[in-house]
Amino acid sequence: MSTARPTAPSGSTGTSTSSRTARLRSTSGPGRWSRAGRVARAVSGPPNRRPLRASTSTGTCPARRHRCPGLHRVAPRASRSSSGPVWAAATDPAMATPSSMRCWTGCCRRIRHRERPSRNVPPSPRPTWHHAHDRRGRGGSATMSDWEFIEVEREGRVGIIRFNRPDRLNAMGTEIGSEIYYAFEEFNDDPDIGAIVTTGNGRAYSSGADLSARMSGEAESAPRRPAMSPWVPEYLALRCKPLIAAVNGVAVGVGLTSLLWYDSIIASTQARFSMRFAAIGLTPELGSAWALPRIVGLPNAKEMMLTGKIYNAQEALEFGLVHRLVEPDQLVSEAIALGEEIAANPASTLRTIKEMTYHELFSPSYETTDRRSTSIFNAARETAEHREAVRAFAEKRSPRFHDVEYMRGVEEEMQRG
Repeated sequence: MSTARPTAPSGSTGTSTSSRTARLRSTSGPGRWSRAGRVARAVSGPPNRRPLRASTSTGTCPARRHRCPGLHRVAPRASRSSSGPVWAAATDPAMATPSSMRCWTGCCRRIRHRERPSRNVPPSPRPTWHHAHDRRGRGGSATMSDWEFIEVEREGRVGIIRFNRPDRLNAMGTEIGSEIYYAFEEFNDDPDIGAIVTTGNGRAYSSGADLSARMSGEAESAPRRPAMSPWVPEYLALRCKPLIAAVNGVAVGVGLTSLLWYDSIIASTQARFSMRFAAIGLTPELGSAWALPRIVGLPNAKEMMLTGKIYNAQEALEFGLVHRLVEPDQLVSEAIALGEEIAANPASTLRTIKEMTYHELFSPSYETTDRRSTSIFNAARETAEHREAVRAFAEKRSPRFHDVEYMRGVEEEMQRG
């Protein structure tokens, strides 16, 4: 851990930093770990280090020379005033640029590592879902074949994952969970995929946790939440590309609670939903006691959780749990069509919208939300994707967001000014 040197107090001039530090240590007893030292550093603000600099006001990544507006929005050296150093730009969360607006080069990662992780969420997986035009030279880490418990396919820019344990009603265990996670990761890392659809084979979407494996002792030696498990709210809500569920049948337990973090739920008219936790002596998981009331309302959520009742597709639609109902033979095609519509938009914009949607649920006020959204909006106006959209509108053609070479040329053109 490096020693952070305190900045000069308001009004002090002509004194070197080293002499000021020496005087501070001489009066603070044991040195930098003393209470006096900690208080002095807290009052004087963040360490007086030179921040990473962008070569233009809108930000040009010095590592790869492509524009990433607002990505390097690090506070400048503390300005001196009567009130002392000013660090509002670095400390005001409303002005922070979401991670989706960053470029994932070395300097961006350094900025990201300075952020304090939340104590209320599990450790997040490695960063995924890079900008399509920032993936030069990146290879895949796994194949999309030889899955045992799932089926994986592609339809245009939509990735499709089918849970394939029809004999167990697609019950979730360590093995199938790992395969789903790795399939998610492949799609998240693939610039040719813009949305993900999940569905089940057979008559169930997912019947929840595999209790038969637990009773046989199969799951006793495995961790309760494997590191490769996809069923983590933060992962589904913030790390994955837009998720669409095509619920073909029974959705119980984790088969339902995981859906609360999806972006869209399309259900077959034969679908059934249940929060069966109370019936087996368990409590709701995956933050569903927080998410479910916000989706279906508090009275409906409490009824669902306290009774463990099974609800049909029409009741789920009336609650607001699902977004639309379709006939069974049209379910997957409807989900793919929605996925294609979503995937036509820039990946970085989609991720920013997902992050904003969930972050603003915790916003303390409208003013904070407005300041943050304005900051993000202004950064988005300086992106290559927005310039291409404006140009395509003027030329009366479709935007070429997903043409990697073309978008790279747009970035270079913006860099030249």
